[in-house]
Formats: sequence, C-alpha cells, structure tokens
Amino acid sequence: MSVDSLSPAIRVDRMSENPSISGEEIDKGTEQVYDSNAIVSQRMTIAGGFLDVALFVADVEHLKFIFDTGRADVQYYDLLLGLLFASLILQIVVGILLFVVGFSKVSEQTKREANWTQILNHVIIGLVSLIAVLNIFVTSFGDRGGAIVQYKSRHHCTD
Repeated sequence: MSVDSLSPAIRVDRMSENPSISGEEIDKGTEQVYDSNAIVSQRMTIAGGFLDVALFVADVEHLKFIFDTGRADVQYYDLLLGLLFASLILQIVVGILLFVVGFSKVSEQTKREANWTQILNHVIIGLVSLIAVLNIFVTSFGDRGGAIVQYKSRHHCTD
C-alpha cells in the first residue's frame, strides 16, 4: 500500500507513528496532511462560541422582556435586572479573556507566561460557572407566564 493512497486522517496517524517521515515526503501532489486533533479542537471552539453568543442573546432578550413589561408586572424586577446585568457583564469579560488566551501561542511561551495562561484558564472556568449559576437564578425567579398575562390584560392586548 502506498502512502499516496491513504486518506488524510490515516496519513496523519501514519505520520505520528513514524516521526521520521516528514510532511513533505507524505505530501505528494495537491493533497494536504491535516491534524485531526487540531480540526476537532477548532470545531469545538467554534461551537462553544456559538453557544456563548446564544446565551448572550437569550439574556438580552430576557432583559428586553423585563423592560417591556415593567416593574409593576414583574415580581422580582430589581433582582432579575441585577442578575441579568451581572451575567451580561461577566459574559463580556469572559469573551475578552478568551480572546486574550486565544492569541497566546503556547509553544512560544516562557514558563511565567504559561503560568499566567493557566491562571487565566482557571479564572475563565470559574467565571463561566458563575454565569451558569446566575442564569439558573434568572430562570428560577423569572415568571414569564404570569407577567405576560398581566401585561396583556393591563394593555388590552389580544392574541
């Protein structure tokens, strides 16, 4: 079996089994060798980014709903505003930290820089956990059904 007939995923495995084979020796013609771990990691990062955006949009939508219905129709108005603003601010901070960590090149870091990157990763994990807890409280205290009924009856809205 020749090296040219192997699929890119198998060729990457073959290359990791035999580090003496260079990418140039395996790469014949227009085919490229792809590192499947890097591709999976990149796709997971993109998917996580989409989830972060979805959570941000959901929080903004919940905030808009609270502003639209008003203090009289929402039972825990001040608490929900505080929780939502805290969640949104923390999400922005996490996004900035992820941006900073994303641009750091691990292979070119000194030991001190690697320690800072590790600390930032731990801080990000802690903040994401705090955001999750805040959103659990927002969901628990946000009574959308009752507020919608009160809002519609107060403003004479029809379905």
